[in-house]
Amino acid sequence: MSTLADFSQTSPTMNEKIPMDDLDDWTRSDSVDDLVNPVLETSEWALKINPDGVKAAAQHIHARMRAESYTPHTWRTHPLHLCPPDPYDPTDSRTRATLDWLFLVSSLNFSFWSELEGRPDRYAVAWRAGWDPDAPRAIYTGYWSLVAAIDRALDEGIPITDPAFYADPVRCPDALITHVFRPAPRSAESIPLLHQRIAIMRQNGLILCAVSD
Repeated sequence: MSTLADFSQTSPTMNEKIPMDDLDDWTRSDSVDDLVNPVLETSEWALKINPDGVKAAAQHIHARMRAESYTPHTWRTHPLHLCPPDPYDPTDSRTRATLDWLFLVSSLNFSFWSELEGRPDRYAVAWRAGWDPDAPRAIYTGYWSLVAAIDRALDEGIPITDPAFYADPVRCPDALITHVFRPAPRSAESIPLLHQRIAIMRQNGLILCAVSD
């Protein structure tokens, strides 16, 4: 049986191409351009963007940001967020680590609705209240459950934010991703749409590795 140590070995670099044959059938393609995103394929007839609505939403968000004095530095105030060096330094390894972290979190930041909403046994993740090893234990739901799960995996030595790692089902099998998003002991359900999240990770990782080659 594989252990976490087996999964946490140094993963391929972004410049190391992953063999197409190692990927799931739905992601196999001769080129990235051939990959089909089913959301984009159906959105033309399913959705119609309202320019006035987009403008109104942007104005509302901007007004709220000004009223609440939100700035990019506000991001650093939450202990679960991975932060780049300040001032910015493109050569610092933390800069790349933060970009990889942001991309994965953004890719998976959807659909946290639960039929157990408002109940203590809804999907949640147990970790610490921040990166400080001495921080107390905490339980997270919704968006923060995603962040806590990814942070917990990194803390366990699993390079889950490395695109070359999560694109490869051999080095990062579905079972490991399921382990990364394992629920807190009190939860009676798993993270919503787990299989869809895994599929997104595979495809996004493949594309990132291909375009950086």
